[in-house]
Amino acid sequence: MRSVWGLSCDTLHRLVVLGAVLLLLAGCQNGVGKAPPLTGASGTEERLAPQAQAFVLPALGGGAVSLTEFQGQVVLVNFWASWCASCHAEMEDLDAYFRAHEAEGFLIIGVNVKEPVDVVRDFANQYDPGFPIVLDEDGRVADMYQVTGLPYSFFVDREGTLLGFWPGPLNL
Repeated sequence: MRSVWGLSCDTLHRLVVLGAVLLLLAGCQNGVGKAPPLTGASGTEERLAPQAQAFVLPALGGGAVSLTEFQGQVVLVNFWASWCASCHAEMEDLDAYFRAHEAEGFLIIGVNVKEPVDVVRDFANQYDPGFPIVLDEDGRVADMYQVTGLPYSFFVDREGTLLGFWPGPLNL
């Protein structure tokens, strides 16, 4: 199978289509996903994609997870909570997609927002995701990313550039 940037053409196509939708959505939103205008070398205004905001959060299994440690991979940062029905609905799809594309450099970081560890552990045991689950115990990272509802996902490229976001459940 052909590959581009280390991703299969099928995966790249899905990411491009999803990315195009996300960038269109980002252009219609205030704040998140919009880059400030910068003056380029030619003296004209150019739009540059923003860097994803770095974070370090405790991992459910112990230790800590940092977004920057995964630079070089395509990362989906997915904010969720156990009380969210849509979060339950998307979890199996997210895990299946992760497992199918992990070898291509794709990663998901599941960010639980403001729930006790035992609740998060029960949820994780129910779905047994192969990707890291981290604890945003005080909602600081969700606030930093301007998460307005759950689930809410952000797409970060291999260089750490925020490609876009998706409010609501994903069906990969």
